[in-house]
Amino acid sequence: MNFVIGFHKRKKKRRKEAQKQHEESLRRKRIEARKKRKLEEMMVAGNAEETEDVETEVEDAENKEVKKSERVALCLIQGDQQGSRHLR
Repeated sequence: MNFVIGFHKRKKKRRKEAQKQHEESLRRKRIEARKKRKLEEMMVAGNAEETEDVETEVEDAENKEVKKSERVALCLIQGDQQGSRHLR
């Protein structure tokens, strides 16, 4: 009996962690969008031509990290949904 209860708690914890990761990735995407908008505004004003390359490299590295965390969260969520079907 304890194993089943423990499994449910672990499952809930995995889902909660996946949700947190998903929310974090969405937050990072919003931050990236703001950075791009600000950079575009600066380019229109003619101030950001020198900093564009550095910003692009930083954004590319962050985007790769966000994609990895999204895949992990999605796999965890999908795995939990498939597992719950088999338990019923």
